[in-house]
Amino acid sequence: MPILILVIGAMALFIDFMPGPNGPGSGAKFFSLSNMNGGFQTPQTKLGLDLSGGFEIKYGVQSGDKDPSSSQLEVIRSIMETRVNSTGVSEPIVETVGTREVLIQVPGASNKEQIEKLVGQAGKLTFVLLPPAEYGTNSAPGAKTPPGKGQPIDPALPAQFSGADLEVGKIQAVADGTGGFWKISFGFNDAKGKEFATWSGAHIDDFFAVVLDGTVQSAPYIKSAITGGSGEISGSFTQADAKSLANILQYGALPFPVAEEESTSIPATLGQAFLNQTLFAGAIGIGLVLLFMLVYYRLPGLIACLALTYYG
Repeated sequence: MPILILVIGAMALFIDFMPGPNGPGSGAKFFSLSNMNGGFQTPQTKLGLDLSGGFEIKYGVQSGDKDPSSSQLEVIRSIMETRVNSTGVSEPIVETVGTREVLIQVPGASNKEQIEKLVGQAGKLTFVLLPPAEYGTNSAPGAKTPPGKGQPIDPALPAQFSGADLEVGKIQAVADGTGGFWKISFGFNDAKGKEFATWSGAHIDDFFAVVLDGTVQSAPYIKSAITGGSGEISGSFTQADAKSLANILQYGALPFPVAEEESTSIPATLGQAFLNQTLFAGAIGIGLVLLFMLVYYRLPGLIACLALTYYG
């Protein structure tokens, strides 16, 4: 019986890893147990704060004497999570604490300042007309150059519309189809959509700036009257730029401002020591089981040990 088990095991391994034109396993005639296209794959282990280190930040919602509703707190949490994810960190944890706090845990990240700046900002989103008498139009340059991305807006300029007037479901980044550039489609809610159609028709060729917290994100010009409550922002946007601007339009404004209450950097030393102890204890336990199988069952025990090792 042990000989038969060894023969069957050898045949299975041969069929599984039979060489072929597409790598191991691709030469099997009837079936293959291996991933023919992927080959050998290394298990991907995602480590938490205790093993990889990182930091956590707790924000408090500044809603005055009255606590925000559960839906408002969830909106704040969702916006913060989207902002953190936009930085490219791996699997952050963003959760509500109590009735007016949000806790952010970011394992394995070192860009703490970037995340703090992005997540903690109130996100006042406005649309500001750049007066043609000063900034000119798309066809007739003025005395001033329209501000570019990252530049401050003149605080004396009034806002015509705000982020609260937008309909989030209509905002997305889409391929322009020309030159590999991207554009951002957006839309206003019903009441503001009609108002924006009238306003845009009176300001064709004028520049208007998309402003977040006093900083210009984009300053396109109005090509034509934007009717139907929907429009597009186009230009030389890369895919990353278009998605970033769409993200700002969708999640630019928090229902309430937030303030950082606690900030803690977490080292990975304690978690690594615990992991080492766990692996050591597990190795001793598995070793004792394998030793018992070998001593008590001998050759069948060896076959069982090899089978379990391969299975694991």
